[in-house]
Amino acid sequence: MRHTVFLLFVLLVNLTIAQNQKEVIFSIDNEPVYKDEFVRIYNKNIDLVKDESQKDVDEYLQLFIDYKLKVLQAEELNLDEKNSFKREFDGYRKQLAKNYLTDTNASEALVKEAYDRLLKEVKAKHILVLVDEAASPDDTLNAYNKIVSFRDEALKVGFDAEMKAVHDGRSIYGEDLGYFSVFRMVYPFESAAYNTPVGEISEPIRTKFGYHIIKVEDIRENRGELEVAHVMVASSGSDTPDAKKHAEQKIKEVYEKLKNDELPFEELAATYSDDKASAVNGGRLSRFGSGNLSSSTFEEAAFGLKEPGDFTQPFKSEFGWHIIKLLKKYPVGSYEEEKGNLEMQIKQDSRSKYITEKYVDELKNQYSFKENKEGWDVVEAMVNDSLMMRRWSFDKEDPKVKQELFSINNDKSVKVVEFLSLLEIRQKRAAIKNVDRFVNAGYTSFVQQQILDYKEEHLAEENPEYAGTIKEYRDGLLLFDLMQFKIWDKAKTDTLGLETFYENHKDNYMWKNRAEAVIAKCNSKKIAETVQNLFKANKDVANIKETVNTTDRINAVITSKTIEVGDVAVPESYTLAEGVSKVIETRPGEFYVIKAGVVKSPELKTLEDAKGKVISDYQQYLEQEWLDGLREGHVIEVNKKVLKKVKKEVK
Repeated sequence: MRHTVFLLFVLLVNLTIAQNQKEVIFSIDNEPVYKDEFVRIYNKNIDLVKDESQKDVDEYLQLFIDYKLKVLQAEELNLDEKNSFKREFDGYRKQLAKNYLTDTNASEALVKEAYDRLLKEVKAKHILVLVDEAASPDDTLNAYNKIVSFRDEALKVGFDAEMKAVHDGRSIYGEDLGYFSVFRMVYPFESAAYNTPVGEISEPIRTKFGYHIIKVEDIRENRGELEVAHVMVASSGSDTPDAKKHAEQKIKEVYEKLKNDELPFEELAATYSDDKASAVNGGRLSRFGSGNLSSSTFEEAAFGLKEPGDFTQPFKSEFGWHIIKLLKKYPVGSYEEEKGNLEMQIKQDSRSKYITEKYVDELKNQYSFKENKEGWDVVEAMVNDSLMMRRWSFDKEDPKVKQELFSINNDKSVKVVEFLSLLEIRQKRAAIKNVDRFVNAGYTSFVQQQILDYKEEHLAEENPEYAGTIKEYRDGLLLFDLMQFKIWDKAKTDTLGLETFYENHKDNYMWKNRAEAVIAKCNSKKIAETVQNLFKANKDVANIKETVNTTDRINAVITSKTIEVGDVAVPESYTLAEGVSKVIETRPGEFYVIKAGVVKSPELKTLEDAKGKVISDYQQYLEQEWLDGLREGHVIEVNKKVLKKVKKEVK
């Protein structure tokens, strides 16, 4: 019985191994090419193939074998060792890797969070105790204790009273922020505001500015964004009663003209508005939403307009008198409509660092990240306050700095010297106010980069999609360099070979019936008829251009060239004949007239006349000759059993 169980175990293990092994579809000199690569590239490219015969799996397999032989030859010629190849390939590899070095779940969660917040606008006030991010522990604690005491007092006497009592405009600020939506505040502040119930005061929150407490007064639906134009009459230049009266009288006069349709709004803005920056554009302002403007009065008046074309009565803001005209409303779009813009804003916003932090934490677990306390003790012992003066250095030969600082996946050991060397460089471009904070922040950043670099180095092993894409790009880049080396450059520079090819294929380079011609492409039938008459009067090209074109407008494009029967430079309906053609309309607003000279009979083109076509044909000839000999000297074996399976699997 035990023997039977053992045999069953062996069979199961062997079956599992067989299932996990990659299937070889063919080999070149015993080097395998796997079925999954062939199927992936076949399915990826098959819709782009125009030649139906190449869609046949057997035909495509032969093309794929040729492709692999070319790549093999590129490697034999060491084209993958060229510095230009390495630079381009490494640049692409790093760019592609960025798409895989992120936590997509965390990114999607932030986008969803941002959209949910975008749907709402928060009205809030706050008290801020300023404290620098690099402040000393004592200063930081002092600021924290202050904000805690302010919160305790605000709960007793009311937020408005406490805000007014503590605001000094220097180190403590109490501010009414009005309404705002997502991305208008730094991320920690935004999160606290959206997560605090209406009417309540948040717990102390730390941002890069210092410590805040927030009183949320209202949450409403997001009103979207507006595009408006305005006429402004400034009243801030003088506080005299006469000046104020004059400004009010002027805006009322503009309003009467607008109501009576005496002038369009744009002209009134251009003529009367004191906001010269917008007046030149008919009063048009940049698109804005709640909290974007420095005047809540102006904002509320603009959002009070219902339909595009509506305009306000004259009203006064802190900047002067205004009349606003609504141009367009931009309501919040659906999640799918807003998603792309939200993703872009998240990448530019401080919240993107949370994605990186979460992703690195996951990678630390995946890669068994381990810190060495003795290594960190060396770091703490060696750094000192000379960092603040940018004069710190250390002995790179000291045995202590050769200690391990941390390890990744048990196969990468990062030494103390690597981190200290980074600090030595960074001190030169940093304004360091707190050594501990500088070192700790530098260490966090250093660990993140080392983890991400390790992930990138092993990405091809872990991600088949990335591995396949990067291999395709590498092989394609090698193939381009190989074709340049073997075919394209040779066809252009091999003068003797080109002449010989031309002599052996002269019949392919014959002129058809041809003539020297002047071709006029005109933008109206009237212009074309004018050109036609000028052609018949034997006027030269310069004279014709001067007659029908102006400095501001080109009515006819006139070119001279040799044309053949069927030439793409002339309309298909044109029949080559000596003399001036009729006016030919090819599409609305496009008219041709052709004046042709004596029509010459077919004859051989010179090599110079046919050079472009000869080079192209010679390149194809060289490539085919090269391909014919490419398989010689290589042993190619096709696995027919696997090929049969492929034919069932592909599209």
